Amino acid sequence: MLALLIMVVGAASPGAWLGTADSVTWSEQSARQWAGAYGLDPDWFWSLALCESSGSPTAYNPASGTFGLFQFVPGTYWWLRGQLNADPTLAPHLAAFDPEGRGMDADAGAAEAHVSAWAWAHGYGYLWSCQ
Repeated sequence: MLALLIMVVGAASPGAWLGTADSVTWSEQSARQWAGAYGLDPDWFWSLALCESSGSPTAYNPASGTFGLFQFVPGTYWWLRGQLNADPTLAPHLAAFDPEGRGMDADAGAAEAHVSAWAWAHGYGYLWSCQ
């Protein structure tokens, strides 16, 4: 039987493993959660993160200046985040998940996964190299 660790919100760092080696990272869990919340296929959305960054919230591409789980150019991330926060149908807003405005690498890619899922669900998927 696979013994899983139970994560209590706030009790472990976001980048910590949520279970055994067969488990998923916080980054993967966040990506899958936000994909589902916006009606995207969680498996497809995680494969997008794998294509963009090999699943690493700290990945950096010096040739393009992109970084993070979903390889954003910083200005694009902040623009999309502003669009997401202005969406009156969204409850709660992203600020609730990243109140300090730390941005793309906050919480091991959770904020970035949220912005990315929202963007794909709202027609901005053309911004990504991986499709």
